[in-house]
Formats: sequence, C-alpha cells, structure tokens
Amino acid sequence: GGDIPFGGRVVKGARWDIVSFPGIHSYLWQKLTKNEKVSSNCVFFPKGDELFGQHHLLDESKLRNLLVILCTDDRERQDMHRRIQDLKAGLRQQREKEVCYCMTLYPDHLREQKTKPLWGCKWFEPWRVGLNEALDDKQQPIVVYQDIFDPRSTYDLLGGSQRGEVRYAEGLLRKRDEDEIRARCKDEGKLQEFKRSGRRPEGMATPLG
Repeated sequence: GGDIPFGGRVVKGARWDIVSFPGIHSYLWQKLTKNEKVSSNCVFFPKGDELFGQHHLLDESKLRNLLVILCTDDRERQDMHRRIQDLKAGLRQQREKEVCYCMTLYPDHLREQKTKPLWGCKWFEPWRVGLNEALDDKQQPIVVYQDIFDPRSTYDLLGGSQRGEVRYAEGLLRKRDEDEIRARCKDEGKLQEFKRSGRRPEGMATPLG
C-alpha cells in the first residue's frame, strides 16, 4: 500500500466491492484509492499514521462472535479458542497479552515471533464494518491476488493480511447463508443439508469472487 492511508470507501449502488488487495501492487493501489467510483472496504494505515501499530481489543463476548464467523461448528470454535489462549500465553510482553484481532489474523507471526506485528490490527474493525455495508448493498465481493507465489501460504497468491481478510469474508458469507436459509424455511434439516453439501440455494448472495 506504500504510504497512502485509506479508510475504505463503500460506494452505494456499486456492482462490485474490492474486499482484499495485495500491498505489493502500490501503483494499482494508488489508482484504486483515487478513483471515487471504485467501491472498496480495504483499509490501510501507513507507518506514521496515528492508528498504525494500534490494536482493536476483543472482550470474551466479541471473541465468541468472531469465532462464530470463522468456525463452522462448536468443536472448531473450542479448538480455535484454545489456540488463541496458547498464543496469548506465548507472547513475551505482558502488555501484549490482551486478545485482539491479531490472534486470528496473524497466528503464525505470533507463534514464531512471540510478539504482535508492528502494524497492529486497528485497521480490521473499519474493514469489517465496510464489508458488511457492501454485502448489505448486494455488492459482489472481489479479492485481488498478488502475482508472486508464496509457498508458505495455504492461500497461495494472497499477502499476509489478505489471508485473514479472506478467511473472515468466507466465514461471513457462510454465516449469512445460514441465517438466510433459517429465515426462509425455518427448517433445521434443510440448514444441515446446506452445511453438508455447500450448495447455495437459488437467489442467494453471490459468493466471494
């Protein structure tokens, strides 16, 4: 993203919303931020910005809500909650042990470096709010991939922060699907069938592109 701050810009009525963009493409990032017709909930606080390095703390209630989106069932939520507590215990500095979005965005960094990333996770909350705003407006979520393969990534052509963005966006779309099915048919059997098959009923929101 270079040194261009961007707080996100969801354009009402737009067809697409760019939900994730690789920081290595700084020239294209400049074009995106300057084009007011482009809808994007991407957020970037460069070094020197007052929000760079800040963290968005999560109490137990907010953490539970986050895990509902990131995980598909209670067992997976319990496993992730336990991993988060392990990451918290492994951090070197006591002041860093408060739970924040870093725990789910950058688990490998926390595990290997025993510290939170310098850029922080304050950006993720406005990103999350913008994503919901774009989805409420029926915009097609779009992910822009980097063109350099990272063999360390299970998400292949995604940058570090992008992996957390995409995991969250996928989980949110799945959660919205489940809520819509439940509201439509009030049939728990049909909901479980959807969870098993992954098929999207006709007329439902467009998946991540």
